[in-house]
Amino acid sequence: MLHRDSINRGPALPARLPCQGPGSQPKGFTLLEILIAMSIVIVLIGFAYFIGFDFYRNQALRSDEITVVSILRTARSRAMANINQAPHGFAFQNDRYILFQGSSYASRNQAYDEVTGISPLMTATGTDEVVFEQLSGNANASTILLFTSAASSTIFINNEGRIDW
Repeated sequence: MLHRDSINRGPALPARLPCQGPGSQPKGFTLLEILIAMSIVIVLIGFAYFIGFDFYRNQALRSDEITVVSILRTARSRAMANINQAPHGFAFQNDRYILFQGSSYASRNQAYDEVTGISPLMTATGTDEVVFEQLSGNANASTILLFTSAASSTIFINNEGRIDW
């Protein structure tokens, strides 16, 4: 009679799995560890996206603000220097800023227009035309408001042509 322990049950299984060394635990990551790591990465990417986009909008605002002030200063300088014996001015439309020569935007000499594009994120409101007088640089008191969905900036021009921003 055969003893119960003598029945051939097939090849004996090794005591350790091949991926284990002596006295070690199984190698690799559990599904839970991978999900936690992926969640952390997704949250960090989300924060970076929102912070980066706000940074971009603020930089677009600052860039357009500097552009508008530069155009205003150029118009005033040209009027005070009496270039072409004409007043000079600044105007904006939906998609551009214009440095022009003439007593108004409507009666300007279009041959002297200098056009600069507005950032697509930017909206400009307020006085849409500022004209600086010849020699004195005086202007009509004006306010120009630039804004994005995140921030805004106000540029003031007083009667003497001073530009504050």
